[in-house]
Amino acid sequence: MVNLTREEKSVLLFLLGIGILGTGVDFLIKTKPAAAKIYSGFKDISKINLNTSDSYLLEKIPGIGHTLAKRIIQRRQEEGAFHDLDELKEIKGITKNRIENMRDYILIE
Repeated sequence: MVNLTREEKSVLLFLLGIGILGTGVDFLIKTKPAAAKIYSGFKDISKINLNTSDSYLLEKIPGIGHTLAKRIIQRRQEEGAFHDLDELKEIKGITKNRIENMRDYILIE
């Protein structure tokens, strides 16, 4: 029989609990549409909203530096909110390839 210290038992119980919790969440997402909708909302938290973000946040998007962030804000001020990611092609320095590389980091609302 293996003799475990109190701390080792606590860690094993914690890991077991996390595993059970993860399995439960995965089950809910697969079986309950409402749970999947809530979960998908959390995934977008890390995305940067193209229509409301300031220069500092826009620069966090891979491929966007200070100059392109300023151009995005200027375009937004002059022509209004973005409705589609492909509208970024109107901005000097943003190519179709660059848009594809940053698609997973941008949210348009």
